[in-house]
Amino acid sequence: MSPKTNPTRQWREIFFRKFLLALLIGGVGVACSKASGTNQTNSNSTAQTNAAAAPAPSSLQAKADGKGVFKLAYVPVKDQKFAHVEKLIKDSKLFEGLIAVSNEELTLPVNLTVIFRECNGKDENGEKEDPTNAWYSSKNHSITMCYGLVQQTEDLFKDDEKSEGELSMAVLNSTAWTFYHELGHALIDLYQIAHTGKEEDAADELSTFILINEGGDEGEKAALDGAENFFREASDDNDLNEDQFADVHSLDKQRFYNIICLVYGSNTKKYAYLTEGKEPTLPEGRAEDCEHEYERVTKAWTNILGPHLKPNK
Repeated sequence: MSPKTNPTRQWREIFFRKFLLALLIGGVGVACSKASGTNQTNSNSTAQTNAAAAPAPSSLQAKADGKGVFKLAYVPVKDQKFAHVEKLIKDSKLFEGLIAVSNEELTLPVNLTVIFRECNGKDENGEKEDPTNAWYSSKNHSITMCYGLVQQTEDLFKDDEKSEGELSMAVLNSTAWTFYHELGHALIDLYQIAHTGKEEDAADELSTFILINEGGDEGEKAALDGAENFFREASDDNDLNEDQFADVHSLDKQRFYNIICLVYGSNTKKYAYLTEGKEPTLPEGRAEDCEHEYERVTKAWTNILGPHLKPNK
């Protein structure tokens, strides 16, 4: 049966198994490396990749009936302060798995390249790149993931994780959330998806939807780690100014609560602890509608993505 006529079944049954496998692959060998941090707040769909810095993609160029495919590229680091996060990302094989799953499940009108690299050049406007950023370029059809972003996530998480392995997994989880956020921007552009409200919020929803619905316990943990990253970043919001209120991104704490609301809404019994205690993580006033919010998001993205899924093999 084609995914267009039955999107939910293929999306949940096939993508779930392969995404879970990719996450498990990502866990292999991560305890051998240190990791670092992510600043999803800086993600910007309007930023552009420096074309001169983008390499020829390395691998995973799966056939897709003559249509576009997902590709993955690693640009070797020159600054050795990023060497350990480069090693973490590459050794985990997590993104090889996520790219392979995406190639098997999604159709693309053009090639889409995911690039991990140092971000120390200039963008198309001649402005210096933010080294702790991630973005989708509609001109180059590429997603750039900066190693400085990964480094920053490690810095945010490293004081509280119990072991080096747990730290590495938290960093990989948060980076996976950021990847799917930027993929959301890419799919909104490539599929010409109509949406209301902020595109940044729509991309947040898609990332969280994929991780919750298709990743099982591991995916839910990745979504929670992505949310925790925002919570730890939220200290920057103490001195709010007009630029922050006017920004295309919601405030860090808003993004934190949006993510954990969807996780809680997906299984209110499993995640009841988020609403318990004198000072619950998720306030009662928000929690009471999270189940409906989760159902709405799931229905919307299942219907939107259904026509773009490949038929069952």
